[in-house]
Amino acid sequence: MNPIFSRTFKALCSIAIVGLLSACGASSTVDPFKPTRVIGLGDAYNDTAITQYTVRGTGQTITTVVAQVAALYGATTVVSEASSAYATTADLMTQINRLGSLSATADLVVITAGTQEFRNGTSGATFLIALKSALDALKAKGAKHIVIMEVVDLSQMGTGSPDPLAFNSVVKSDLAAYTDVARYGNISRPSAFFPGWVTSGVRTPFCVSPATLDGCDFSDVGNGTGDVSTYFLADNLNPTPAGNQWLGLQLYNGTGGGWR
Repeated sequence: MNPIFSRTFKALCSIAIVGLLSACGASSTVDPFKPTRVIGLGDAYNDTAITQYTVRGTGQTITTVVAQVAALYGATTVVSEASSAYATTADLMTQINRLGSLSATADLVVITAGTQEFRNGTSGATFLIALKSALDALKAKGAKHIVIMEVVDLSQMGTGSPDPLAFNSVVKSDLAAYTDVARYGNISRPSAFFPGWVTSGVRTPFCVSPATLDGCDFSDVGNGTGDVSTYFLADNLNPTPAGNQWLGLQLYNGTGGGWR
């Protein structure tokens, strides 16, 4: 190829690529946000207390959703205000009120809430009203990056739980006013990712007494056999450390490439 033509062709290609990217808004619409602090709010999915609602004593250092998100982002600080498997949006507001001011450039807020309301029969519309109040409160404190985890679908896992698809759809459908600060993390059915967790065709929790809804200690006699990392649920509500890590990965996958 003629050298002059080659250089001209390359230059034109470069101009075309730049123009295409500008037209798509790539240079102006992607926020390469990398938090240094990740704050967990809501229920036991984010509860980093010593006695966690999961399988304890497995030797895994990352056992909660918020800790997994922080690790994937490389954040240096994890703060958890989350509390108990039964936390509701009323508890969420209490947790937010305990927070000081938030940084638009350093803080990522991870919310895991709605599971208890859903199990109690609260409608998605009612939950949405409370969630919006929480988002308004976080924005008032300076939050610019918020991830909300949808209610996890346990309906295919032998737990007797109903399908939360309609609940999640209602919540997602009316958050348009918060797209400048919030993302709603889509969580597909986790059963497909834990194929080893099957007993007589029924997917079962790892803990031997799942009705207590407080997880269990790995060393307790009678608890699940085999590799605990193949189980999604610790009890009938709360995930194993592996389950929480998987959930955190789904949230990170939706935001780790930049905010649009």
